[in-house]
Amino acid sequence: EKLEKKDLDSYRNYYSSFVFQDLNLIEELTVLENLEVSFDLTRRKYDKNLIIETLKKVNLPDTEISMDDFLSRHPKELSGGQKQRVSIARALLKNPSVLILDEPTAALDEENSKHIGEMLKDISKDCLVIVSSHNLDVLSSLADRIIEIEDGDVISDKTINKIEENNEKQFDSKRKGRLAETQCSYPKN
Repeated sequence: EKLEKKDLDSYRNYYSSFVFQDLNLIEELTVLENLEVSFDLTRRKYDKNLIIETLKKVNLPDTEISMDDFLSRHPKELSGGQKQRVSIARALLKNPSVLILDEPTAALDEENSKHIGEMLKDISKDCLVIVSSHNLDVLSSLADRIIEIEDGDVISDKTINKIEENNEKQFDSKRKGRLAETQCSYPKN
């Protein structure tokens, strides 16, 4: 059964978050303002404490500066790894059931790639994380499942780590093929 457009839009808006390769941070806005966008898009009540909690979850700020100083910076003042983590934090503020990332380590050095991979592994305890990447060297050791696609065809599908039963996302056919809603660590407002 095919989902109606309004159902697909609703799922995209409220249950999934995307982090694109180019990050889509708005250069004219501060870090705080870039994160506030998530509240505007989901029509949720603004919560600065949730922003701070989420930044800490993605290990920001990662320098000796204060949280307020970090929040007042613009994207051009951040390193590539910091920009990536701000973008991931913005996606997490939606409290998604599914987090989808396109090449999250492509522009990062090996050390930052490893940190991002470990952070995503930790996030995967709370919601389904799907990563599209060519960086299998770093990410494959952290994955529970790897699906390789070539020219649009699945060429391999391997389960690497046994997924714990309480973390497994159940497919619910009663909900028209959508992932069953899962509880993430951030409460929905």
